[in-house]
Amino acid sequence: MSGRAISTAGAAHLKQAATKTCRCWKITRVGMPAFGLTSLDRDVELNDGFSTITYKAHRGFTPYATVAGADLSVDNSEMQTLIAEFEMDGITLEAIHRGDYDDASYVEYLVCYEEPAYVIAMLSSGRLGKVRQIDGIECFPELRSLSQILKQKSIIEKGSNSCRVLAFGDERCKYDVDSEWVAGSVTAVGAEVDRTFTISGSGVEMVEDYYRPGLVKFTTGDNAGRSYEVEAYTAAGVVTLAIPTEAPISETDEMEIRRDCTRQWSGHNSCETYGNRPNFRGEPWRPVADSVADGTPGGGSSVFGGGVSQQDE
Repeated sequence: MSGRAISTAGAAHLKQAATKTCRCWKITRVGMPAFGLTSLDRDVELNDGFSTITYKAHRGFTPYATVAGADLSVDNSEMQTLIAEFEMDGITLEAIHRGDYDDASYVEYLVCYEEPAYVIAMLSSGRLGKVRQIDGIECFPELRSLSQILKQKSIIEKGSNSCRVLAFGDERCKYDVDSEWVAGSVTAVGAEVDRTFTISGSGVEMVEDYYRPGLVKFTTGDNAGRSYEVEAYTAAGVVTLAIPTEAPISETDEMEIRRDCTRQWSGHNSCETYGNRPNFRGEPWRPVADSVADGTPGGGSSVFGGGVSQQDE
């Protein structure tokens, strides 16, 4: 494990027979002010050199052991905290559902809580992963180290038969996905009230599998503001979502729907469908047998036999 820079005052404090240390955890959400939690039994006001914030003890947190390696693998850990009722006290259930912690950054400090409090060492930093919650009482944010960002944003890419863009319509795909959205409304709810429903609308296409894959975004109702992937679509306008919605779907709900891309060179809802082949980020003519042998992403998904190119065009 690599060494950590420890302040002179911090090193002297750690040499004492009895220390007064705690951990302070700072979270910075995208487009929102930072807030902090502490493992101490009282609030700690701390200036970490970037800003002065009060690290709350009302809900507190319990750190877990960190799994780390020397091979640039992503350090992985968790922390446990009680879910707060108000934003000022910590992580709330509503904020988790809104996705406020998606791509949020964190820094964990070892702090001397004597007056004035000061940072002894920075223990870890990175991005939040999945935030698990149990019965709305406690939550477990996953802590992912900076090496994950290095891997995600590396300029070195593995070859793939399918397109490697991160999202349909992103800066590399360049397709105008906003032109695909059409407004509709829920006219009936199926047996699975959180997955299946029927839609209608002047711009909604009633063609089998037209919106598969696709995306639904609710604009009214209990699921307003949330988006879900479409798993199946029928010519009668029946939509089946890939995962259940947060709240039951209602016949009064309004929504928007659009097609998505399969990331394939040709076929249904492929790069060919959208006329976007100049921006295709993949190697569709690579022989499938070679792709499988090399562990190429998407190499085993072709319907063609071994030794035959995935695309004949």
